[in-house]
Amino acid sequence: MSGGITFVCGPPGGGKSTFVADNARRDDMQFDLDRIAVTMNPRWGTIRNRPSELIAFWQSMRNLFMNQVTHRNRWVIVCSVTQATSLAREHNGTCIRCDYPNDPEQLR
Repeated sequence: MSGGITFVCGPPGGGKSTFVADNARRDDMQFDLDRIAVTMNPRWGTIRNRPSELIAFWQSMRNLFMNQVTHRNRWVIVCSVTQATSLAREHNGTCIRCDYPNDPEQLR
């Protein structure tokens, strides 16, 4: 069985993580670079503080996640609307834009 992929995008504090938490099913998988970065070092909460070599590594991890984990529904959180819509098109997925306090909007 193949799972779908949903890209959730929007500005910092826009409600991306909350949207995924409210809509993901129990067995769905999530990739949130912000959570991974903060787990490794709490000072990496903002992208400006993250080492560039680790950003490339995390993006490679995200690519593996998108391409190899296909048996479950997947949620990928990104900030850039352009990047999210491009990835959704490339992976035949859905793109949701969160921009609190506005309601989430499906872009693709």
